[in-house]
Amino acid sequence: MAITPEQIFAVADELVEEGKKPTLSNVRKIIGSGSFTTISDAMTEWRENQKEILQPIRETPPDAISSRVNSLSSEIWTIAVKMANSRLNSEREALNNDRTELEATRREAVELADEMSDELDTLKAQYHQAIEDGKQKAALLASLQTENHDLTKQLDASVMKVETIQTRMDDLKADSDARINDLKTELAHAHNEAKSQREQLAEANKLAGDSREAAARLAGELEALKAQYAHLMQ
Repeated sequence: MAITPEQIFAVADELVEEGKKPTLSNVRKIIGSGSFTTISDAMTEWRENQKEILQPIRETPPDAISSRVNSLSSEIWTIAVKMANSRLNSEREALNNDRTELEATRREAVELADEMSDELDTLKAQYHQAIEDGKQKAALLASLQTENHDLTKQLDASVMKVETIQTRMDDLKADSDARINDLKTELAHAHNEAKSQREQLAEANKLAGDSREAAARLAGELEALKAQYAHLMQ
């Protein structure tokens, strides 16, 4: 909501009553908003209203002066009044020149203040945005840290599981190696027994061959005896 000149006048009056100088900055602090240009224009009007209007001196000589300087004529008084008015006009002209320069300076200052106010508002907006971005990044970082913590726990669990599997594999390998060694021993023993059995079989075959040869020889001798016996019986 735009501020009104009446609001600015009221704040300026309040500052004066409190014995404080009604500067643009003090007025804006109390109002809390508004451009320096608006406040400056209203304050210029307020100062004009507060300023006593200089009027030419047109008073007649006081009675006290008339009684004490009755030797002086009214013409001297008129000359004095004209001199005072002339001096007043000179001072008024100088004051107007000073006021013009001051107004130009004030206008430049007001424009600069408005620019600085806009820049300040922009910086404030950027600051608040940076704060908001920082909060979002902090929240994201916290989320990533939590996720990293969970992943670390999962990794530790996986490592423990792998170690357990590796231990089991080592145990199985040890059992397998022991079993293979036992099987090799049994196979060597069986091979030795088979070799021994082959040797025994070969020896038995040899004995059987010798027995057959002996049986054949005895059979031949028996036939020869039978033939001799038959011849004797004739």
